[in-house]
Amino acid sequence: MSDFAAYMNAQEKTRTARAERDYAGVKLGNARIFERLAMIKSQHEPLHEKSGGDRAVRAAMIAVAFFVVVGRWPEDHEGGE
Repeated sequence: MSDFAAYMNAQEKTRTARAERDYAGVKLGNARIFERLAMIKSQHEPLHEKSGGDRAVRAAMIAVAFFVVVGRWPEDHEGGE
């Protein structure tokens, strides 16, 4: 392999590594968002205070958060679609 071909090969490996790193960063960001959504859904007190104890309001708040994150209404949400 010529020096120039080795250089081109090294450049391609660098591009591939950068693309994989960027993909991993996006994947990590998405995982953090879904983790926060799960955290909101699992914790009673913060939403209880905001919803005034009304379960329907709490469910609607979780559905809105899901819509903001995922881009569609959850399947168990009655007001969606």
